[in-house]
Amino acid sequence: MHSEVGENPHFAETGLIVESDKARFQAAAASTSRLLNSNIGEMVTVVLVYIVVAALLLNVSSDSFLPWHRRASAGVLGLSPAGWWHALVSLPLFLIIVFGWLWRLVLWTRFLFLMSRLDLHLIAGHPDGVGGLKFVSTSLRGFRLVSFALGAVVAGSIANRQLHQGSQPLEFKNLVIGLMVFLVVLFAGPLTIFLKKLRETKRRGVFEYGALARTLGTEFEAKWLRQKGSVDERTFPQPPISTP
Repeated sequence: MHSEVGENPHFAETGLIVESDKARFQAAAASTSRLLNSNIGEMVTVVLVYIVVAALLLNVSSDSFLPWHRRASAGVLGLSPAGWWHALVSLPLFLIIVFGWLWRLVLWTRFLFLMSRLDLHLIAGHPDGVGGLKFVSTSLRGFRLVSFALGAVVAGSIANRQLHQGSQPLEFKNLVIGLMVFLVVLFAGPLTIFLKKLRETKRRGVFEYGALARTLGTEFEAKWLRQKGSVDERTFPQPPISTP
């Protein structure tokens, strides 16, 4: 995904945006960038993170915490110094990063939705197989690190429970599979926004390319199959049309 979610000039550079929709495209790109760089959004994220942490501390039983989170003697919420550091520093920092990525994903989804509302110039016979939108799928590369980070967090939690509670690895099989499915749906899901337009483009291509193929086939048969003539290299002044 591009560093600025709303700035994807490839839509305009490849001719996907028709002249009548350029103003709407520029407005969508500008509004997405503005929301991404909003200071208000960052402040709301920080406040939301600490609300979530406070809710966890007040509603989750201390018995659910790992041993290094808890104090040997009773104290405030029963947390050890390491537990407080995790609750007030480590966990909020992690959640800020996660919420930040989720916000970027929301904006990317919004941008793709706005693009899907435009009259995109999709080519049914484009070699990428998706009407010229293949470049949009490269956004998945931008989520590799965050997917790895979320996987590492889950792996660390599993390792903690194996070390401190004697859990067996196979007990977490469903959790690992669920995480993989969740990440695929979360990050690849926005790309399905274009399914309707791609179906329409395919339907249009079936009729348009079908009519073209019939015209070419009819001319070919009329010239070569219904007449008895000699054929040599001079017969074809231009190379015949072929498909990959």
